This record gives sequence, structure tokens and C-alpha cells, in this order.
Amino acid sequence: MPFMMVSSGNQISNGSVSFYTTYKAMVDAELTRPPQAEIVSQYRRVGNTLEFEIQVTNQSGTSLSSSNSATVHAVVYEENQILLTGRYVRTAVYTSITPSLANGETRTFTLTTGELTTVDWDKIKSVVFVDYQPGSGAFDMLQADIPELPTFTASPTQVTFMVDLADTITQSTTITLGGASSLNWTAANIPSWLSLSLGSGSLSQHPTVSIIKNNLTAGWQQGQIDFSASDGNELNFEQPVLVQAYYGDVKKIYVPIIQK
Repeated sequence: MPFMMVSSGNQISNGSVSFYTTYKAMVDAELTRPPQAEIVSQYRRVGNTLEFEIQVTNQSGTSLSSSNSATVHAVVYEENQILLTGRYVRTAVYTSITPSLANGETRTFTLTTGELTTVDWDKIKSVVFVDYQPGSGAFDMLQADIPELPTFTASPTQVTFMVDLADTITQSTTITLGGASSLNWTAANIPSWLSLSLGSGSLSQHPTVSIIKNNLTAGWQQGQIDFSASDGNELNFEQPVLVQAYYGDVKKIYVPIIQK
């Protein structure tokens, strides 16, 4: 029977046993264990390489570092019939967790493969995981994740302003932008009755949308801010944000609050 390993060596079996029964029991036992890390991962293709962005939150109860061989891995495989197998590992890359990652701490790691040339890109898959060696024995996997393609989001995607004729305070709201850290964004087609605190930036920079009261007309008006994002290579996204505003007499109802 083939040599079997689960969770980076936390469980190992070899010998004359029922493959299905033994391997299923090993996997089922692993699934009952609580995760010891949280992973959020993304990937992108750059030419004939894959680049992984892996955010790890340590929940193991101990500090992860080179002293306990803590490592972040990415394995790339092809789901294709190659020689005797229908799933063939094409490459594996890793990086040690240095400096140490304290319990509860979060850090993002970037891994890039070498050139992948003789592959069927439509059948390429990947998995990322974090493991460490808790003592002098076997390694233990803390958590694994299947990376997803990067996204670009804006929140909220719809904003409504109610502007009274007597208002003296400028109304505004912040648009929170999210996605892969490699993205930079740009805003376009900003209506004349709106201002934006930033016209472009990285995803750590969130623009504030403000009303320009003097440019409003009586009644309702509606416009759209077009946000786009790119990594300068192959990733390009668009995300519109709908903005509407009412300018006129705004009826206000005041409700008393009674505390018992």
C-alpha cells in the first residue's frame, strides 16, 4: 500500500492495510481538529508564473518562527492524466515565517513560482497551507486554503444624500475599497455636484465623497463614480458607485426616546 500522510506528517500510515478505510479515517480525524490559523489567499498569473498573496493569522497559541520551522507553502498541481496519475504536482514554493508571528498576529506573505511552461493552464490548481514543528517529532499543519483570483470591491455601492436648503454642514461619506494589495485605483466621471478627496491611490487609501451644495439643482439628481483598479500587469477591474442626492425642503421627524 502507498505511504500515506495527513497534515504535514501529523498522521502517517504505511503497510498492508485497507487504503480507503485507513486514509478516510485519517482525514476524518483531521477534520475534527479545530484550525490553528486563519488563511485568506489570492493568486494571479503573471506571464508563465503564479504569484500568491497569503494572509495568515496565527491562532496556534504559540509564536510561529524559524525556531519551530514555521513555514508558509503553496503547491501548484495539474488535474490532468500525466503518466500514472490524474493529479500531478508541477511546483511547490515556500517561505519561512521570519520574524516571528505572535499568537493573534496577522501578516501577509507573497510567494512566486518559477516559469511553468509545459502545462495546461485551464487545469492548473493550487493550495496553500501553514505548518510548523511543535516539538522534536512530526510537523503539524495549522490550516490550508484554496486561493481565489483577486477581486476589487467598493462599499457602499450606492449612496444617497438628503440636503436641506438650510444645511450649513457639508455632507460626505467614505468609500471603502478592497481587494489584492497589488492593486491601485483611479476614479473617473465624477459628477459636478460631488467632490472626491482622492482621485487615485492604493487600496489602503479610501476616498471621501462630499456634496458640493452650490452645484445642486432643486429636486433629485443622480450620478455615478467609476472606480477602476489595476496591478499594472494582467489584473484590471471596474466598480461603479451610484450616488443620488435630493436638494430641497427635507422634512424631519423627531421621535422622543423614553428610558425606563
